Amino acid sequence: MITILGATGFVGTALKNRLQKQGTNVCGLSRPIFDLGKKETYPSIPKQTRVLVHSAGPAGSEHSEDRYWNECVKATYDLVEFINSKRKNIELIIYVSSGAVYSPSETALTEESELKPGNLYAMTRLLSENIISKKANCRATILRLFFPYGPGQKSPRLIPELTRKITAGETIKLNNENGLPVLNPIFIEDLAAIINDIINSETNRIINIGGSEQLSIREIAEKIGRELHVQPKFEVENGESKNFYCDCAYPCNTMMSTGLAKFLKQDKSNV
Repeated sequence: MITILGATGFVGTALKNRLQKQGTNVCGLSRPIFDLGKKETYPSIPKQTRVLVHSAGPAGSEHSEDRYWNECVKATYDLVEFINSKRKNIELIIYVSSGAVYSPSETALTEESELKPGNLYAMTRLLSENIISKKANCRATILRLFFPYGPGQKSPRLIPELTRKITAGETIKLNNENGLPVLNPIFIEDLAAIINDIINSETNRIINIGGSEQLSIREIAEKIGRELHVQPKFEVENGESKNFYCDCAYPCNTMMSTGLAKFLKQDKSNV
């Protein structure tokens, strides 16, 4: 059995849907049945779990320090302790982390690139990575995601927030005239397919996962504008010009224009 923690979140929902469609035995856990910050809910993890996908915890950089610590770092430590003692049949933990643990770079980021978390969210993700990698008695795979997007995602994530600003006629601030940094967002269905492949390969390593297209913030906003038939408004500032895209070994089938069209079909009130 594959068990997903945070199964109602953006990544967890997509992965659960993917696995269920192909007939995989999957259990999705989320609040209130499973709460990462409450150890008394950990026994809800089925004893027959073979692979545990940990995609629970606060996303984004807008939460409090206490919440990040309690629901990410401390909770992940408690979870690993529980698995080591009570769920010894788990063979593989897959932790859904973030590319935000890296320092921006002029070139594509690899798994060996410098680690330099730029905010509390990224720091707690890196700390949780280390806990799982060093403390878990089973194999552990760390997935560092680069800007996943798609239907169901909401602001203030990158693509929904750009969409909101363009729709509202608000100005999008750019760090420079070229609209850098360059990013490689990945469509959520491609991400779910890649995680499925990783589950089946049962690998034991750190993996960067991003899309196949490298686009600047300006280029992404212009693509959204074309889909909405609205011209984005830009304001150029003097800021960071380094890029934030990864070298991903897994192929992606969805081009940005196609992924944006699917995303924009959702109810605009959810953006």
